[in-house]
Amino acid sequence: MANKPDKFGLKFWLAVDVENKYLFNGFPYVGKDDARSPHVSVPTDVVLKLMAPLFQGGYNVTCDNFFTSLDLALRLAEKKCSLVGTMRQNRREVPEECKKKKELRETEVFRHECLYFQCDCFC
Repeated sequence: MANKPDKFGLKFWLAVDVENKYLFNGFPYVGKDDARSPHVSVPTDVVLKLMAPLFQGGYNVTCDNFFTSLDLALRLAEKKCSLVGTMRQNRREVPEECKKKKELRETEVFRHECLYFQCDCFC
């Protein structure tokens, strides 16, 4: 990034327990991953790799809007894990009711198959 003081750096994907400040898993970002299936998005693939040692443990994954998606939530649910995160409003899986302009801080709950979604709209 041109406006940053350091133009080069390293990027790591990390799975961390924020309560205990413990690093569960991590790996460096090295660019395009040829081993990734073309049917899985990069954010979903990253989270699944990070959580692999923790599957079946009933863990909750908390992430930002880059990672949060319906596909990831369904894949984690299959592995007995849950997902909490903000979701970009322009994602395909976000219901049209939540994309409409609403009052500030209005909350709606949506149901998709076996998962419940809580939509906090900050329009």
